[in-house]
Amino acid sequence: MSSHKLPRNVPAVLLARLAVADDSKGQGLGEYLLMHALDAIVTTAATIGAQCVVVDAVDAAAAGFYEKDGFLPLTTNPLRLFLPLATIRQA
Repeated sequence: MSSHKLPRNVPAVLLARLAVADDSKGQGLGEYLLMHALDAIVTTAATIGAQCVVVDAVDAAAAGFYEKDGFLPLTTNPLRLFLPLATIRQA
């Protein structure tokens, strides 16, 4: 999906920063935190009117973390990604 086909204004949840301490990396905690956050977003999406989740990855490695869970680039900036709520509900 290319970003030029997206509507101009879409209600979204911004997942600002999701991080794990360096000494805790590689234990699956980041994946757990992301799934917990997405579950909370799906639970409240109808109430808040959200249609997608947007993340601003701190670097290319973080972008790769989100991309493996289905996030897609939102703009020409490869560190801004999004995931439609419909995709989350299908998982």
